[in-house]
Amino acid sequence: MKKRVIVYILIVISAIYFSNVSLAKLTNQQINLLLENDDIQIITPSSTAVKKSTLTIDKSTDNSQGKTIAEYDKQGLLINYYSAFATSHTLAEKRTMIMTLMRTENNTWRRKQTMGNYQIDNSIYVLKDDHFQVTLLPSHSFDETRMMLQKNEMLDNGKKLAAIFNYDKALSKEKINIEYQFNQAGLLSSFDYSNIDGNENGYTSIIQANFEYDDQLRLIGSRENSHYQFVNEASEDTHSQVTYSNFDLHGNWLTKTEKFDGEEVSYKRTIEYW
Repeated sequence: MKKRVIVYILIVISAIYFSNVSLAKLTNQQINLLLENDDIQIITPSSTAVKKSTLTIDKSTDNSQGKTIAEYDKQGLLINYYSAFATSHTLAEKRTMIMTLMRTENNTWRRKQTMGNYQIDNSIYVLKDDHFQVTLLPSHSFDETRMMLQKNEMLDNGKKLAAIFNYDKALSKEKINIEYQFNQAGLLSSFDYSNIDGNENGYTSIIQANFEYDDQLRLIGSRENSHYQFVNEASEDTHSQVTYSNFDLHGNWLTKTEKFDGEEVSYKRTIEYW
C-alpha cells in the first residue's frame, strides 16, 4: 500500500512539473526582448501587428544621440533591428555604440555589437521550442567560440516566468549568468546579469534592474544597480522615471521623456502597422 502511495505521489509531482514546463512558453514579444535586450520599449506592442518602429532621441541634457529601427513580421517576431547610440558630456568624448540584429532564416538571428573600434558582441541566436542556443563568436572579450543555452522556469507557483542563460560547459575561472523575469502580464519585471572572469587581469560585471509599469502596462520607472570591473570599486545606483505625452490611434506611445540622475532625455517614435 505504501509503495502505491509513493508511486501515486511521484506521478502527481511529475504531472505538476511537466505541466509547469509546458506552460513555460515565451511570447513573440518576450522572444524579441531576449534577442535585442537594449530598450524594453522597442518590443512589439501587443495590441496590433506592428511592421516597423523607429525611435529617435529628440532632446537630451547629456548630449546623447540615438536612433533605433525595428522591423517585425505579421506574427510580431523580430526580423531586423538596428540601434546607434552615442553619449557624452562633451562632443570630444563622444563614443558610439552600434547594435545590429538580422534574421537570416527561420528562427535564426545574427547579432553584432560594436563600440568604436571594439567588437563587443558577435553571436548567432537559434530558437527551438522556446529555447535559445547562442553561439558566441570571437570578439574583443574573448578569442574563442563559446556556447550559451537558455532554459525557462516557472516561479512563484506559476505566476512568473524566468528565462535564464548560462554557458553550456562550465569554465573553471569564468562564469556568466543572465536571468530575465516576467510578471503575470508577461512584462519584464527584473533583469540580473553577472559575468565574472577570475583569470589574471580578469573583470567583474554585475547588473541588477527592476521595472515598474502603470495600469496600461506602460513602463514608468526602473531601478538599476551596476558594478563593473574590479571588486573594490563602488557600485552605482540609477533610478529612472518615464512619462508619456502623445499616443497614436492604437494607444501606443509616440513621445516619452526619461529622467535619471539629474539628466533628461526625450524620445520620438513612429510606428507603421501591417
